[in-house]
Amino acid sequence: MKAQIINFTFLNPRQGILTLKLDGDFRGQYDKLKDAELDVIIDKYRESRSKDANAYAWVLIHKIAAKMREEPIVTYRKLIKDFSIKTRVVCVQAEDAEKEISDFVKGHMGRMVDVGESKLPGCVVLHKKYGSSSFDREQMSAFIEIIKEQCHELGIGTRSDEEIRSMLEEWK
Repeated sequence: MKAQIINFTFLNPRQGILTLKLDGDFRGQYDKLKDAELDVIIDKYRESRSKDANAYAWVLIHKIAAKMREEPIVTYRKLIKDFSIKTRVVCVQAEDAEKEISDFVKGHMGRMVDVGESKLPGCVVLHKKYGSSSFDREQMSAFIEIIKEQCHELGIGTRSDEEIRSMLEEWK
């Protein structure tokens, strides 16, 4: 969700109050989350990728899958896993890892998690890989470029760079 920081009040070295102006209706989420402890990530806003770019990525993924004689979802997940366009690394208590992984991948066919060892006792490191549904324009552009390269290696034709650039510049 797009937002602007309105104010930050410093309380002490470990606490502060952040006020945001949200661009959208947050009332439904507010009622569900108002008393919950939250995991918050704030990052610079980027426009979403176009639906045409996503649709074209899937056209190419289907062509690669046919050539490789595998299901398109298998091809898609290999591309996500091998090229890790968007990742996040977190350290969690080992006993919480299964739930953390389940919550992260639930409802997302492209999300995956690799589990690694942590230097902290009783913890594991989760390497979370996001699927294309969470990519911004820049990430989607990189993903389509990877898919195009795979197509060229397999002798599959693709649209021109200009056509693809045009799709990527079209916003939701």
